Amino acid sequence: MSERIMEYGQNLRKPGGIPPWEALPDIGLYMDQVITFLERMLGTYDSVTPSMVNNYVKAGLLPRASGKKYGPEHLAILLVAFTLKRVLSMQDIKLMMGNLGEAEAVRNFYEEFRANAARTALEMEGVAAKENELRTQGVEASLLALRLAIEAGARSRLAETILYAAQPSPGVDASPKGASRRRKKNLPGKS
Repeated sequence: MSERIMEYGQNLRKPGGIPPWEALPDIGLYMDQVITFLERMLGTYDSVTPSMVNNYVKAGLLPRASGKKYGPEHLAILLVAFTLKRVLSMQDIKLMMGNLGEAEAVRNFYEEFRANAARTALEMEGVAAKENELRTQGVEASLLALRLAIEAGARSRLAETILYAAQPSPGVDASPKGASRRRKKNLPGKS
């Protein structure tokens, strides 16, 4: 099992996993090409559909395509959004990304995202080594998975709290519980 976890961490760090900005296609891609690109980059764990991409546009997370073509800025935002959607709501991702606007701002955010993803991949490899050590001590894999799931939930709530605490909105409940209520009501920054 630890080999699969090690492989997971190594795949996150592979150049094909989250490509550098320079490797993003700089020619406009049509929707079907965008879907194919994202599926290749994200792997088999996530399915990507045109309606998901369109929902990101409607929510204001992703700018509209230029003449039905998506450029590197679109692809970078989509890679970030699809990676983070497991732990943050669309509203939280939008809040985190802010109003990136210019291509250079998108590029800087994307490269910061890649750097953090690489650090996390190294951590996951460490988790795999720890998992192997714990298994030799008789600890069940399900208990390690439980610990990781609890940690992921706590980190997600902390990320929400940080995002909303940084907002200059008086009277906003910045607690994880308040962030959870905002997500259910689809009201970013309001309780």
